[in-house]
Amino acid sequence: ALFAGTQSGEGQVWAVPVRQLLRTLSGSAEPVRRLRQDAQGRLLVVGQWKDDVQAGFPCRIRVWNVADWQEQESWMVPGIGLVYAVSPEGRWLATGHGYGPVQLRNLSGRSGTNAVPLAAGTVTDVTFSPDGRLLAASNQEGTVKVWEVSTFRELTPPDFRAHHRSVWTLTFSP
Repeated sequence: ALFAGTQSGEGQVWAVPVRQLLRTLSGSAEPVRRLRQDAQGRLLVVGQWKDDVQAGFPCRIRVWNVADWQEQESWMVPGIGLVYAVSPEGRWLATGHGYGPVQLRNLSGRSGTNAVPLAAGTVTDVTFSPDGRLLAASNQEGTVKVWEVSTFRELTPPDFRAHHRSVWTLTFSP
């Protein structure tokens, strides 16, 4: 399936080879800005916010169970510069934005959010390693941090700078 997000706030599920719209996910009027899925294809995470989002204005995150297309949960997070990643097994959602620490939310049925301390700065990207054991985050100040997810222990040296300018995106090799 191919997932698409619309300006009107719908998530769409398409069968690409036959060009058929299989399902429409609705429930919020904010435009869909980001779609992410876990590696097993069980969860679809939808990020929605308006064009004029500013510091302090919330963005909505919605988690859909792909097996029955029921919305599992929905919550609001700070908005400006929102980035997020789903761990490969679908247990964690990492979020980051311009005005706070990286947050880890447990998606496996247990509520709660854990803040992962990231040096002050504007978070530009978050990503999990393919095996889900590591989480990395970058910021506009050129810092990249890597944590072991099971312990939240930081693996990068405190003074590590990946670049003298902004680091905008990250990914781990397979």
